[in-house]
Amino acid sequence: MSTDFIKIERKKQPVKAGNVNNGTSSNSALSPDTARLQRLHSQLLKYQETVRSSQLYHYIQTTIAKQVINQPFAKKITKIRCLALGSPSQDHAAMYQLALLVILQKYLQVSDRDVSIYDPVFDEMDKELMGNSDDPSLGYTIEEQYSQKEDKSNNDITLYFLPHAPLSLTNVIISQNEPLLLLSNNIITHVDRLTKCQLFEKYPLISKFVTLVKEENVELKEETEAQLKESKEEKEGDGFETFHTNKRKANKRQRQNKFKLIEKELDYSSISSYFNQRITLWSFKKYETSGLWLNAFTDLSLHYVVE
Repeated sequence: MSTDFIKIERKKQPVKAGNVNNGTSSNSALSPDTARLQRLHSQLLKYQETVRSSQLYHYIQTTIAKQVINQPFAKKITKIRCLALGSPSQDHAAMYQLALLVILQKYLQVSDRDVSIYDPVFDEMDKELMGNSDDPSLGYTIEEQYSQKEDKSNNDITLYFLPHAPLSLTNVIISQNEPLLLLSNNIITHVDRLTKCQLFEKYPLISKFVTLVKEENVELKEETEAQLKESKEEKEGDGFETFHTNKRKANKRQRQNKFKLIEKELDYSSISSYFNQRITLWSFKKYETSGLWLNAFTDLSLHYVVE
């Protein structure tokens, strides 16, 4: 007995992204614009040359070489973890930051796949530029989760590059990954919006971190606090000077003395941490505006937890 099939002719529909046609998938709709990718890569190469020839990069490189790599019992930087980069395909500052990352990676001879990078703002073009292993992409590992902790018994360490990380993210990194080397915002100026007590209560680990940085860098502490004071005075100043008679000034001083607050004693030793002795900081603020990158490298500093 034969079975007759009725052939039904249907009007062909355009294949949508991800649909299967004759056993093969069509990815043409998902593929990034090749021409745009080439332009971004050319732009990245140009930005690398700009950063490489700058004083900023010179001092970052020489500081890492002198203070980390070429020290007795030196550490070897074998991995890089980068967060809070921004979107290089949409933002020039982020592209400059990526350029610095690429240059440092090549200088430190870190393999492409040992560069772990993530930012929730990455779009498909960013992922193609940084995560694809095909030329001209960088071949980096794009991953949100990064559970690796530093092994102090090992000479291999990770450089954490956090160009514009908020305090909350910095706190997570310090708590979970226990980094020894961070290239990020100056931790002292980064917490200037909080009082010591507020910082201690909200971010106790960062609070202890900042205290050790200040103890290790007395001159830097004085310089940074002077900058903060000057900045605060500029913000508060309105261009007018209020005139007080001597009597008014005396009364004002008396009121201030009467309500003077006594700073609470903070017990930093009660905070359990992987760092307990020295944390050295080198600030590159002097060179942050030496290029065309505007605010890409604001308050960039190197923090090194010395064991």
